[in-house]
Amino acid sequence: MTVTVGVLKAALERQRRELAAPHVASRPEATVQQLIYQGALDEAAGADLGAAAQRRLTRLDGRRFLTMATRFTTASGRDRIVPGAGWTTALAVSADAAFALFGVNGPDLLRWDLTGDTTTVVGTERDRIGSVALADDGALAVTGDDSGNVTLWRFERAGVDQVPLCAHGEPVVAVALAGTVAVSIVSSGTVTVSPLDGGDPVPLRLRDASPLSVAVSPDGRFVVCGTRNGEIWVWDLRAPGTAARLLGRHDNHARVTGVAIHGDWVVSASFDRSVRRWDLLGPRPATVVGRHRSTLHGVTLAGSRIVAGSADGDVLSWPVDAVDAEPAVLGSHDRSVSTVCGTPGGLVVSTGKDGMLMRWRATRVPAERPPMIWAMAPDRAGRSALSCGRDGVHRWGPNRSRPERVSALAGRGVAACAAGIVIFDGEGRLWLLDDDGDARPLPMEPGRAVIRLAALPSGDAVVTAEDDGNLYVRSVPSGTPRAIGVHGAARCRALAVSPCGRWVVAPRDGTALYRWDVADEEDPVAVAPQCAEIRCLAVSPDGRRVASGDVDGAVRMWGADGGTPGGTGIGSHRDRSVVRALAFSHDGKVLVSSGDDGEIRAWTVRPGARTGWLATKAMPHAVVALERTFLLGSRHGGVTAVDIG
Repeated sequence: MTVTVGVLKAALERQRRELAAPHVASRPEATVQQLIYQGALDEAAGADLGAAAQRRLTRLDGRRFLTMATRFTTASGRDRIVPGAGWTTALAVSADAAFALFGVNGPDLLRWDLTGDTTTVVGTERDRIGSVALADDGALAVTGDDSGNVTLWRFERAGVDQVPLCAHGEPVVAVALAGTVAVSIVSSGTVTVSPLDGGDPVPLRLRDASPLSVAVSPDGRFVVCGTRNGEIWVWDLRAPGTAARLLGRHDNHARVTGVAIHGDWVVSASFDRSVRRWDLLGPRPATVVGRHRSTLHGVTLAGSRIVAGSADGDVLSWPVDAVDAEPAVLGSHDRSVSTVCGTPGGLVVSTGKDGMLMRWRATRVPAERPPMIWAMAPDRAGRSALSCGRDGVHRWGPNRSRPERVSALAGRGVAACAAGIVIFDGEGRLWLLDDDGDARPLPMEPGRAVIRLAALPSGDAVVTAEDDGNLYVRSVPSGTPRAIGVHGAARCRALAVSPCGRWVVAPRDGTALYRWDVADEEDPVAVAPQCAEIRCLAVSPDGRRVASGDVDGAVRMWGADGGTPGGTGIGSHRDRSVVRALAFSHDGKVLVSSGDDGEIRAWTVRPGARTGWLATKAMPHAVVALERTFLLGSRHGGVTAVDIG
């Protein structure tokens, strides 16, 4: 069993971003743990790499840290960077695929070197940069910011030169650049054409329409706008004074989130879930290129493919001449896609609300995708985990990288009861799945919707947080409800049940943590009278402690009896990343968390705590503790099984 230098070098290269994090330098176990994880990711390196790294891990002094060894992962090694400052608000890619420019919810314009994978700050605007466009040769760029400024950027050997082009009185929605002009749009309906040679900007106007997306033909002749009410408009700049021409409308006046020009065609993506192709010169009706199950956010051209991003995180691809075709899924973000940009050579860069920039090839489609996961829970015996999502309900074991499909029914939350598996769907309705996976609805009151779900240990009922602001115990299989308290928030973000089944804990009105008795509707106990917004909870096996993870990245421990009003800080995720999931080990000695930084953290609960760290290529938002293994699920990255010791 030998690992060649080439295999080791390639594995380290694929993990370089994770290992380059500043806080990793002080962790002697980090490199071998990431190599074990890479061995699980990479079938080519596979067992030999993982086994060699595992042997090395056992030789390290584990008295100073918790080891985290990956058993398996169904995640894919997505080619991405995480800028670390939140949602990317602007993106453009050079035609030669050498670099990308982007803004991350702030005034800085950043550059991602796509050949060397480094990021640098190019310059700064007055306000948050909301849009950016690049010239084909990569020597010029245009940005629009929230103060209404449109700026031309010239990239020269001596540095970067910033030239004001025009100023709007409101935030710039989008910009485009081609030929000798830059075009900017604002929500009030003004479309401004700014000559790059310093001439006066020319305002165009859309009557009774709010532009949302814009494109310019490569020769700078045509300007195309998509609007919030689903319309596609075009101007011919060689015919000054000519009014805009309506190309057509998307269904139901659904907003047009992206437009692109391909020869004599305009391609658009919309909230009506379709990509359409329009004749730029003639009055012919649009052709539907394809549709998707969720709304589409942006469209681009990449070689011979049309690429769009979706609200469910998928990056989708169609041939340019497709007609009502199913899309190929290039891959997925862990949140909604916000922008896609392509190059003539077929490279695609996408951004999402998960804070990631990802790189794809428009013609490279994965052979297999893991099931989408929205929630996870242990089975009744605690030997396997149940997951639910868009692709149905699945069962995962500690050694099972291919799950058993229990049901095709999509679910938002899952719990295991004596009578079967309970899920709630996208409309908040409860369903009971029997041993054969057959589903039947649990009776519910009209107009009521479940937003959180947990099983009582007795197996005869579930606890639900519902959209009327109340907590209920619902019998299974009858569905009969009994109110036990008021969580008070429109969206209850977390819910946990004590191991004894006598009480539940949940946030109340978002900024306090309370405990409710299951048997009686008594006054709740304030576990934390004041706290940051909580996103996940876990109760220790002895029922004495409650762990919470919040929007500021903090993991805290509270006395279940309310005796520690300030809580005890256990640790935090980096960059104040939201903590999405928590679980105690079966013996209560270890607490595991996952957050939006993509990292899995572990802490021993006793004083003098040891810590564990593992960075993943996914963004785990659910965790289940089995007897010796933790299973962590991410929305699109499948499941990762980790042994912690």
